[in-house]
Amino acid sequence: YDFEGKNYREKKHKDREALDELIAEGKTSISKNDINKDACTIDTENIINTTRSTRTILTPGEQKKRQELLDKECEALREQQKTAQEKKRKAAEARRIKSWNESGYISTALSSTTVHSDLNSSSLMIDYVVGDVTLQKDGVILHCADSSGQWGTGGMFTALSRHSKQPAECYELAKDMGDLKQGQCHLCDFAHNSKVALLICIKRGVTGVKLDLKSLGDALSSLSAHLKSQSSLSVHMPRIGFSTDDWYSAERLLRKYFVSQNIPTSVYYYSKRSSQPGPSSLSAMPAAVPTRNTAKKRSASPDETSAKRPRSLLSDGFSDMIVYLDPSLKPTEAKTIRKYIIAGNGKVLSHLDEDVSHVVSYDSHNFTDHVPHGTQILSPNSLSSYFK
Repeated sequence: YDFEGKNYREKKHKDREALDELIAEGKTSISKNDINKDACTIDTENIINTTRSTRTILTPGEQKKRQELLDKECEALREQQKTAQEKKRKAAEARRIKSWNESGYISTALSSTTVHSDLNSSSLMIDYVVGDVTLQKDGVILHCADSSGQWGTGGMFTALSRHSKQPAECYELAKDMGDLKQGQCHLCDFAHNSKVALLICIKRGVTGVKLDLKSLGDALSSLSAHLKSQSSLSVHMPRIGFSTDDWYSAERLLRKYFVSQNIPTSVYYYSKRSSQPGPSSLSAMPAAVPTRNTAKKRSASPDETSAKRPRSLLSDGFSDMIVYLDPSLKPTEAKTIRKYIIAGNGKVLSHLDEDVSHVVSYDSHNFTDHVPHGTQILSPNSLSSYFK
Protein backbone atom coordinates (compact mmCIF):
# COMPACT_ATOMS: atom_id res chain seq x y z
CA TYR A 1 0.00 0.00 0.00
CA ASP A 2 1.01 3.59 -0.47
CA PHE A 3 1.52 6.06 2.35
CA GLU A 4 2.75 9.61 1.84
CA GLY A 5 3.94 8.72 -1.63
CA LYS A 6 5.93 5.64 -0.58
CA ASN A 7 5.06 2.12 -1.79
CA TYR A 8 5.56 -0.25 1.13
CA ARG A 9 4.71 -3.32 -0.98
CA GLU A 10 8.11 -3.09 -2.61
CA LYS A 11 9.81 -3.14 0.85
CA LYS A 12 8.07 -6.41 1.71
CA HIS A 13 9.48 -8.02 -1.41
CA LYS A 14 12.92 -6.72 -0.53
CA ASP A 15 12.70 -8.30 2.94
CA ARG A 16 11.86 -11.65 1.41
CA GLU A 17 14.78 -11.37 -0.99
CA ALA A 18 17.14 -10.56 1.95
CA LEU A 19 15.94 -13.68 3.82
CA ASP A 20 16.55 -15.85 0.77
CA GLU A 21 20.06 -14.44 0.47
CA LEU A 22 20.81 -15.29 4.13
CA ILE A 23 19.60 -18.87 3.64
CA ALA A 24 21.75 -19.20 0.53
CA GLU A 25 24.80 -17.88 2.36
CA GLY A 26 24.22 -20.40 5.14
CA LYS A 27 24.14 -23.28 2.70
CA THR A 28 27.28 -22.01 1.04
CA SER A 29 29.21 -21.74 4.35
CA ILE A 30 28.23 -25.30 5.27
CA SER A 31 29.50 -26.63 1.95
CA LYS A 32 32.79 -24.77 2.38
CA ASN A 33 33.46 -26.56 5.69
CA ASP A 34 33.16 -29.98 4.01
CA ILE A 35 30.08 -30.94 5.93
CA ASN A 36 27.61 -33.37 4.45
CA LYS A 37 24.82 -31.34 2.96
CA ASP A 38 22.33 -34.17 3.37
CA ALA A 39 23.01 -34.37 7.11
CA CYS A 40 23.02 -30.64 7.75
CA THR A 41 20.22 -29.19 5.70
CA ILE A 42 18.21 -26.27 6.91
CA ASP A 43 14.50 -26.93 6.89
CA THR A 44 12.92 -23.50 6.81
CA GLU A 45 9.42 -24.92 7.21
CA ASN A 46 10.36 -26.62 10.51
CA ILE A 47 12.09 -23.46 11.72
CA ILE A 48 9.06 -21.37 11.07
CA ASN A 49 6.36 -23.87 12.06
CA THR A 50 7.79 -25.27 15.33
CA THR A 51 5.22 -26.63 17.79
CA ARG A 52 5.63 -27.44 21.51
CA SER A 53 5.27 -31.11 22.47
CA THR A 54 2.50 -31.94 24.95
CA ARG A 55 3.13 -33.84 28.24
CA THR A 56 2.10 -37.45 28.29
CA ILE A 57 -0.67 -38.13 30.82
CA LEU A 58 0.04 -41.22 32.89
CA THR A 59 -2.60 -43.74 33.80
CA PRO A 60 -3.25 -44.55 37.50
CA GLY A 61 -1.31 -47.80 37.11
CA GLU A 62 1.68 -46.00 35.62
CA GLN A 63 1.58 -43.36 38.37
CA LYS A 64 1.57 -46.07 41.04
CA LYS A 65 4.48 -47.83 39.38
CA ARG A 66 6.45 -44.60 39.18
CA GLN A 67 5.72 -43.82 42.87
CA GLU A 68 6.91 -47.30 43.91
CA LEU A 69 10.11 -46.74 41.97
CA LEU A 70 10.67 -43.37 43.69
CA ASP A 71 10.01 -44.94 47.11
CA LYS A 72 12.60 -47.64 46.44
CA GLU A 73 15.16 -45.06 45.39
CA CYS A 74 14.47 -42.96 48.52
CA GLU A 75 14.71 -46.02 50.77
CA ALA A 76 18.01 -47.02 49.18
CA LEU A 77 19.30 -43.47 49.70
CA ARG A 78 18.25 -43.51 53.37
CA GLU A 79 19.94 -46.86 53.93
CA GLN A 80 23.07 -45.53 52.28
CA GLN A 81 23.08 -42.45 54.54
CA LYS A 82 22.40 -44.59 57.62
CA THR A 83 25.26 -46.91 56.74
CA ALA A 84 27.59 -43.95 56.24
CA GLN A 85 26.59 -42.43 59.59
CA GLU A 86 27.05 -45.74 61.40
CA LYS A 87 30.45 -46.18 59.79
CA LYS A 88 31.41 -42.65 60.85
CA ARG A 89 30.18 -43.28 64.42
CA LYS A 90 32.15 -46.51 64.71
CA ALA A 91 35.28 -44.78 63.44
CA ALA A 92 34.86 -41.99 66.01
CA GLU A 93 34.26 -44.59 68.74
CA ALA A 94 37.39 -46.46 67.74
CA ARG A 95 39.45 -43.26 67.83
CA ARG A 96 38.02 -42.39 71.26
CA ILE A 97 38.77 -45.85 72.68
CA LYS A 98 42.28 -45.69 71.27
CA SER A 99 42.80 -42.32 72.92
CA TRP A 100 41.45 -43.69 76.23
CA ASN A 101 43.79 -46.68 76.09
CA GLU A 102 46.81 -44.52 75.32
CA SER A 103 46.09 -42.14 78.20
CA GLY A 104 44.92 -44.85 80.62
CA TYR A 105 41.49 -43.27 81.04
CA ILE A 106 38.69 -45.39 82.53
CA SER A 107 35.16 -44.10 81.97
CA THR A 108 33.04 -43.45 85.05
CA ALA A 109 29.80 -43.36 83.05
CA LEU A 110 27.30 -46.08 83.89
CA SER A 111 25.88 -48.17 81.06
CA SER A 112 22.46 -47.18 79.81
CA THR A 113 19.80 -49.58 81.11
CA THR A 114 16.00 -49.55 81.12
CA VAL A 115 14.40 -50.25 84.50
CA HIS A 116 10.84 -51.56 84.77
CA SER A 117 9.16 -50.36 87.95
CA ASP A 118 5.90 -50.70 89.82
CA LEU A 119 5.13 -47.84 92.21
CA ASN A 120 2.72 -50.04 94.18
CA SER A 121 5.23 -52.81 94.82
CA SER A 122 7.22 -50.99 97.53
CA SER A 123 6.29 -49.82 100.99
CA LEU A 124 9.09 -47.22 101.10
CA MET A 125 8.55 -43.48 100.77
CA ILE A 126 10.83 -40.53 100.10
CA ASP A 127 12.27 -39.20 103.35
CA TYR A 128 12.30 -35.38 103.50
CA VAL A 129 14.96 -34.02 105.85
CA VAL A 130 16.67 -30.74 106.67
CA GLY A 131 20.46 -30.70 106.66
CA ASP A 132 23.61 -30.84 104.55
CA VAL A 133 23.45 -33.58 101.95
CA THR A 134 27.27 -33.61 101.59
CA LEU A 135 27.69 -35.00 105.13
CA GLN A 136 26.15 -38.37 104.26
CA LYS A 137 28.15 -41.57 104.75
CA ASP A 138 27.99 -44.81 102.79
CA GLY A 139 25.49 -43.44 100.30
CA VAL A 140 25.19 -41.94 96.82
CA ILE A 141 24.74 -38.16 96.55
CA LEU A 142 22.95 -36.99 93.39
CA HIS A 143 24.09 -33.81 91.67
CA CYS A 144 22.70 -32.36 88.42
CA ALA A 145 25.12 -30.80 85.92
CA ASP A 146 25.30 -29.83 82.25
CA SER A 147 27.59 -31.18 79.52
CA SER A 148 29.90 -28.15 79.34
CA GLY A 149 32.62 -29.71 81.49
CA GLN A 150 33.06 -26.51 83.51
CA TRP A 151 32.72 -27.10 87.25
CA GLY A 152 30.68 -24.25 88.70
CA THR A 153 30.92 -22.25 91.90
CA GLY A 154 28.36 -21.79 94.63
CA GLY A 155 25.58 -24.12 95.75
CA MET A 156 26.27 -27.83 95.47
CA PHE A 157 29.41 -27.27 93.39
CA THR A 158 31.19 -25.47 96.24
CA ALA A 159 29.66 -27.76 98.88
CA LEU A 160 31.03 -30.86 97.16
CA SER A 161 34.44 -29.30 96.46
CA ARG A 162 34.74 -28.36 100.14
CA HIS A 163 34.94 -32.07 101.06
CA SER A 164 36.62 -33.57 97.99
CA LYS A 165 38.08 -32.48 94.63
CA GLN A 166 37.34 -35.87 93.07
CA PRO A 167 33.89 -35.01 91.58
CA ALA A 168 35.23 -31.87 89.87
CA GLU A 169 38.27 -33.69 88.49
CA CYS A 170 36.12 -36.59 87.28
CA TYR A 171 33.68 -34.19 85.61
CA GLU A 172 36.34 -32.11 83.83
CA LEU A 173 38.36 -35.15 82.74
CA ALA A 174 35.26 -36.76 81.23
CA LYS A 175 34.74 -33.65 79.12
CA ASP A 176 38.37 -33.61 77.96
CA MET A 177 38.09 -37.26 76.89
CA GLY A 178 34.79 -36.74 75.03
CA ASP A 179 32.87 -38.79 77.61
CA LEU A 180 30.25 -36.25 78.72
CA LYS A 181 26.82 -36.46 77.09
CA GLN A 182 23.24 -35.68 78.00
CA GLY A 183 21.50 -38.50 79.86
CA GLN A 184 24.69 -40.00 81.32
CA CYS A 185 25.37 -40.78 84.97
CA HIS A 186 29.00 -40.59 86.15
CA LEU A 187 29.69 -42.27 89.48
CA CYS A 188 32.67 -40.75 91.33
CA ASP A 189 34.30 -41.40 94.70
CA PHE A 190 33.64 -38.87 97.46
CA ALA A 191 34.41 -38.27 101.13
CA HIS A 192 32.95 -40.22 104.07
CA ASN A 193 33.03 -43.52 102.08
CA SER A 194 30.23 -42.19 99.90
CA LYS A 195 29.92 -41.56 96.18
CA VAL A 196 28.66 -38.75 93.98
CA ALA A 197 26.46 -39.45 90.95
CA LEU A 198 26.81 -36.67 88.38
CA LEU A 199 23.54 -36.57 86.43
CA ILE A 200 24.07 -34.85 83.05
CA CYS A 201 20.56 -33.45 82.69
CA ILE A 202 20.91 -29.64 82.61
CA LYS A 203 20.58 -27.74 79.34
CA ARG A 204 21.68 -24.18 78.72
CA GLY A 205 20.27 -22.10 75.89
CA VAL A 206 19.14 -18.66 74.86
CA THR A 207 16.14 -18.85 77.19
CA GLY A 208 18.32 -19.81 80.17
CA VAL A 209 18.99 -22.95 82.19
CA LYS A 210 16.41 -25.70 82.37
CA LEU A 211 16.08 -29.23 83.66
CA ASP A 212 15.80 -31.85 80.90
CA LEU A 213 13.46 -34.45 82.38
CA LYS A 214 14.20 -37.04 79.68
CA SER A 215 17.94 -36.86 80.34
CA LEU A 216 17.26 -36.98 84.09
CA GLY A 217 15.16 -40.12 83.66
CA ASP A 218 17.88 -41.81 81.56
CA ALA A 219 20.56 -40.98 84.14
CA LEU A 220 18.44 -42.18 87.08
CA SER A 221 17.57 -45.39 85.22
CA SER A 222 21.27 -46.19 84.74
CA LEU A 223 22.01 -45.48 88.40
CA SER A 224 19.03 -47.55 89.58
CA ALA A 225 20.20 -50.59 87.62
CA HIS A 226 23.69 -50.19 89.12
CA LEU A 227 22.41 -49.86 92.71
CA LYS A 228 20.25 -52.98 92.52
CA SER A 229 23.31 -55.08 93.31
CA GLN A 230 24.42 -52.62 96.04
CA SER A 231 21.75 -53.28 98.66
CA SER A 232 23.57 -51.30 101.37
CA LEU A 233 23.66 -48.01 99.46
CA SER A 234 21.06 -45.29 99.80
CA VAL A 235 20.31 -42.26 97.60
CA HIS A 236 20.51 -38.66 98.82
CA MET A 237 19.46 -35.70 96.67
CA PRO A 238 19.18 -31.98 97.42
CA ARG A 239 15.97 -30.14 96.60
CA ILE A 240 17.01 -28.70 93.24
CA GLY A 241 15.95 -25.09 92.65
CA PHE A 242 13.96 -25.32 89.45
CA SER A 243 10.28 -24.65 88.84
CA THR A 244 7.66 -26.38 90.96
CA ASP A 245 6.38 -28.47 88.05
CA ASP A 246 9.91 -29.67 87.24
CA TRP A 247 10.50 -30.65 90.85
CA TYR A 248 7.25 -32.63 91.04
CA SER A 249 8.32 -34.48 87.90
CA ALA A 250 11.74 -35.12 89.44
CA GLU A 251 10.07 -36.53 92.56
CA ARG A 252 8.03 -38.91 90.42
CA LEU A 253 11.24 -40.08 88.75
CA LEU A 254 12.82 -40.70 92.17
CA ARG A 255 9.83 -42.83 93.15
CA LYS A 256 9.91 -44.68 89.84
CA TYR A 257 13.60 -45.59 89.77
CA PHE A 258 14.54 -45.80 93.46
CA VAL A 259 11.55 -46.10 95.81
CA SER A 260 9.89 -48.76 93.65
CA GLN A 261 13.19 -50.70 93.66
CA ASN A 262 13.32 -50.60 97.52
CA ILE A 263 16.31 -48.23 97.48
CA PRO A 264 16.18 -45.81 100.47
CA THR A 265 15.83 -42.26 99.12
CA SER A 266 16.13 -38.93 100.94
CA VAL A 267 15.54 -35.37 99.74
CA TYR A 268 17.37 -32.60 101.60
CA TYR A 269 16.18 -29.07 102.32
CA TYR A 270 19.21 -26.97 103.23
CA SER A 271 18.52 -24.31 105.86
CA LYS A 272 21.20 -21.79 106.84
CA ARG A 273 19.27 -21.06 110.04
CA SER A 274 19.36 -24.66 111.18
CA SER A 275 21.55 -24.96 114.25
CA GLN A 276 21.74 -28.76 114.11
CA PRO A 277 25.07 -30.11 112.85
CA GLY A 278 23.61 -33.07 111.00
CA PRO A 279 20.46 -33.84 109.00
CA SER A 280 17.18 -34.05 110.84
CA SER A 281 13.78 -35.20 109.80
CA LEU A 282 11.35 -32.49 108.83
CA SER A 283 8.74 -34.08 111.06
CA ALA A 284 11.09 -33.61 114.04
CA MET A 285 11.71 -29.89 113.42
CA PRO A 286 10.95 -27.59 116.37
CA ALA A 287 7.81 -25.53 116.19
CA ALA A 288 9.78 -22.27 116.31
CA VAL A 289 12.97 -21.47 114.41
CA PRO A 290 15.13 -18.95 116.34
CA THR A 291 16.19 -15.86 114.42
CA ARG A 292 19.24 -13.67 114.76
CA ASN A 293 17.38 -10.90 116.60
CA THR A 294 15.45 -13.12 119.02
CA ALA A 295 17.63 -12.18 122.00
CA LYS A 296 17.07 -8.46 121.43
CA LYS A 297 13.29 -8.66 121.53
CA ARG A 298 11.32 -8.05 124.70
CA SER A 299 9.70 -11.03 126.42
CA ALA A 300 6.13 -11.48 125.23
CA SER A 301 3.11 -12.97 126.89
CA PRO A 302 2.24 -16.62 126.19
CA ASP A 303 -0.66 -15.56 123.95
CA GLU A 304 1.56 -13.25 121.90
CA THR A 305 4.26 -15.89 121.66
CA SER A 306 1.75 -18.42 120.34
CA ALA A 307 0.41 -15.94 117.80
CA LYS A 308 3.80 -14.76 116.52
CA ARG A 309 5.67 -18.07 116.65
CA PRO A 310 7.09 -19.02 113.21
CA ARG A 311 5.81 -22.26 111.82
CA SER A 312 8.02 -25.20 111.04
CA LEU A 313 9.20 -25.62 107.46
CA LEU A 314 6.91 -28.62 107.01
CA SER A 315 4.48 -30.24 109.41
CA ASP A 316 4.25 -33.90 110.31
CA GLY A 317 0.47 -33.66 110.73
CA PHE A 318 -0.08 -35.19 107.27
CA SER A 319 1.70 -38.45 108.01
CA ASP A 320 -0.45 -41.48 107.08
CA MET A 321 -3.20 -39.18 105.78
CA ILE A 322 -4.99 -39.91 102.50
CA VAL A 323 -6.62 -36.69 101.33
CA TYR A 324 -9.13 -35.85 98.62
CA LEU A 325 -9.31 -32.22 97.45
CA ASP A 326 -12.63 -30.68 96.44
CA PRO A 327 -12.51 -29.89 92.68
CA SER A 328 -14.21 -26.56 93.41
CA LEU A 329 -11.07 -25.27 95.19
CA LYS A 330 -9.08 -22.59 93.41
CA PRO A 331 -6.25 -24.11 91.34
CA THR A 332 -3.54 -22.12 93.13
CA GLU A 333 -4.96 -23.01 96.55
CA ALA A 334 -5.32 -26.70 95.67
CA LYS A 335 -1.75 -26.74 94.32
CA THR A 336 -0.37 -25.30 97.57
CA ILE A 337 -2.32 -27.74 99.74
CA ARG A 338 -1.26 -30.71 97.60
CA LYS A 339 2.41 -29.66 97.76
CA TYR A 340 2.54 -29.51 101.53
CA ILE A 341 0.53 -32.68 102.06
CA ILE A 342 2.90 -34.67 99.86
CA ALA A 343 5.97 -33.07 101.45
CA GLY A 344 4.55 -33.93 104.89
CA ASN A 345 4.42 -37.66 104.06
CA GLY A 346 0.74 -37.51 103.16
CA LYS A 347 -1.02 -38.78 100.05
CA VAL A 348 -3.46 -37.00 97.73
CA LEU A 349 -5.95 -38.98 95.65
CA SER A 350 -7.63 -37.70 92.51
CA HIS A 351 -10.80 -39.71 93.20
CA LEU A 352 -12.98 -40.27 96.23
CA ASP A 353 -13.00 -43.84 97.51
CA GLU A 354 -13.07 -45.81 100.77
CA ASP A 355 -9.34 -45.28 101.41
CA VAL A 356 -9.74 -41.50 101.82
CA SER A 357 -9.29 -40.42 105.44
CA HIS A 358 -9.77 -36.63 104.99
CA VAL A 359 -11.62 -34.40 102.55
CA VAL A 360 -10.66 -30.72 102.12
CA SER A 361 -13.60 -28.56 101.09
CA TYR A 362 -15.30 -25.27 101.94
CA ASP A 363 -18.75 -26.85 101.65
CA SER A 364 -18.93 -29.90 103.90
CA HIS A 365 -22.61 -30.54 103.10
CA ASN A 366 -21.73 -31.73 99.59
CA PHE A 367 -19.72 -34.65 100.97
CA THR A 368 -21.67 -35.62 104.08
CA ASP A 369 -23.63 -38.35 102.30
CA HIS A 370 -20.85 -39.47 99.95
CA VAL A 371 -17.78 -40.01 102.11
CA PRO A 372 -17.06 -43.30 103.91
CA HIS A 373 -17.83 -43.59 107.59
CA GLY A 374 -15.13 -42.00 109.74
CA THR A 375 -13.81 -39.68 107.04
CA GLN A 376 -13.12 -36.17 108.32
CA ILE A 377 -14.09 -33.09 106.30
CA LEU A 378 -11.66 -30.21 106.80
CA SER A 379 -11.85 -26.60 105.70
CA PRO A 380 -8.80 -25.13 103.87
CA ASN A 381 -8.76 -22.42 106.53
CA SER A 382 -7.99 -25.04 109.17
CA LEU A 383 -4.94 -26.11 107.16
CA SER A 384 -3.60 -22.63 106.44
CA SER A 385 -1.54 -22.63 109.63
CA TYR A 386 0.71 -25.31 108.12
CA PHE A 387 1.54 -23.25 105.03
CA LYS A 388 2.88 -20.06 106.61
